[in-house]
Amino acid sequence: MGWNELSDVWSMGCIFMELYTGELLFGTHENLEHLALMEKTLGKMPEKFLRESQGKEKEKYIAQDRSGLLRLNWPEGAQSASSERHVRNQLPLADMTLPEHSVFSEFVGYLLTSDKSRRPSAKQALRHRFLSETFHD
Repeated sequence: MGWNELSDVWSMGCIFMELYTGELLFGTHENLEHLALMEKTLGKMPEKFLRESQGKEKEKYIAQDRSGLLRLNWPEGAQSASSERHVRNQLPLADMTLPEHSVFSEFVGYLLTSDKSRRPSAKQALRHRFLSETFHD
């Protein structure tokens, strides 16, 4: 995938939510669990992302369902019951904030767009309405 500004935009989305909640957004050290947490938080992985995976990673992390669509190899590939439980307990992004802070979770979701070709640049992100919103205590 490579590292560029869009990777930093993703990181900022994680950091903003972690500052809000006081918890790691994707708290794990295991790759498949990390992907499953991302999917639980942000929605299904884009088909393009799954299709472009290659080699051992594709074999290990991606499965094909009965209709031929690609999906994460989850929960079948989970390393433990506690890993499955951890992912099951992960909240969707919109549920991690108070209702009155929904514009913040929309902003973070924008930064965490899974498809890198659709993720905003830093300049585009600065135009999001969250950054011009007035909040009252």
